[in-house]
Amino acid sequence: MGLTFSPDGRRWAYWKPAGVGMAAVVDGKASDPYQGPVSNEFFFSPDSKHVAYAARKRDGEENVVVDGKAGPTHNGINPNSLQFHPAASHVVVYVAWDKGQYAVVVGDQRGQPQFRIKDGRVVFSADGKHSAFLRERKPQQLYTGTMCVLVHDGKETGKDYWLASGENLTMSPDGKHVAFSAKIDNAFPVLLDGQPQGKWSDVEQIVFSPDSQRFAYAVRDGISRRYVVDGQPGPDLQRCAKGSLQFSPDSKHVAWAGQSREGWRVFLDGKPLDGPQRAYGMGTVVFGPKGRRLARLWAERLRRRRRRGADRRLRRGRTPPRRCVQP
Repeated sequence: MGLTFSPDGRRWAYWKPAGVGMAAVVDGKASDPYQGPVSNEFFFSPDSKHVAYAARKRDGEENVVVDGKAGPTHNGINPNSLQFHPAASHVVVYVAWDKGQYAVVVGDQRGQPQFRIKDGRVVFSADGKHSAFLRERKPQQLYTGTMCVLVHDGKETGKDYWLASGENLTMSPDGKHVAFSAKIDNAFPVLLDGQPQGKWSDVEQIVFSPDSQRFAYAVRDGISRRYVVDGQPGPDLQRCAKGSLQFSPDSKHVAWAGQSREGWRVFLDGKPLDGPQRAYGMGTVVFGPKGRRLARLWAERLRRRRRRGADRRLRRGRTPPRRCVQP
């Protein structure tokens, strides 16, 4: 269960039953038995040299194991928070809690205790020198909800916000800008360095360009969806393809995928590209290393044909086609 491959495809890991517990198997070598995994997922470093996972011991305590070595013991670990530090591929960063308080753990070092860290999300700059997360305030009354404040490089920045989203918290590669969404006056604007951008029903994705000079996000605007690039809203869409918004490596172009009334399309710099007639879902949109080519992957409807008086799907499905276009 939880089979995971490394980025280079040469390593693999999974969980298997071991007596009354579970063991982690990495590259065919099994660990000592645990009570079970905190999460079925394994996390490989970008260079594929290191692997980490969160495990629960027989006494119920949890720890993160990196390359077979167990780290500090905690009452609990947020498995969605595990990530390798951008500046050190062997160091894992995660959010854990002990005695009712949360903390950001970097390697073996625990940070300052917090009441709670929103969605367990911590973001870093490309060089790993800057970080940010949303700190939740302890509510004054039960069921009143929590207020959040942005903690940027260890210091509280700006004012408190209600219903802030840690899921779309994003930092620019140079570490100078931070963006997230929160509820203000019955709307959800994007807060870029504390300044509200628009009034939306929901914010789905926020992205900075590689040079940190451009900014884009996907939103729900009433019953419509749209992408906003450099403050300029794009065309109305019925759906936005999750995670498709991205800038080219040279930051000159931006692409996304979405469903309009004409069907699923890929948009390059706001202009729709030709799409397949039978597409019913759009997947990955990827720029080439130099930003000169754009690859797109979509799912295609199965053709139907009449057989013995009844419509039946073809037994063989189609492999989703790939196409490249020149920006």
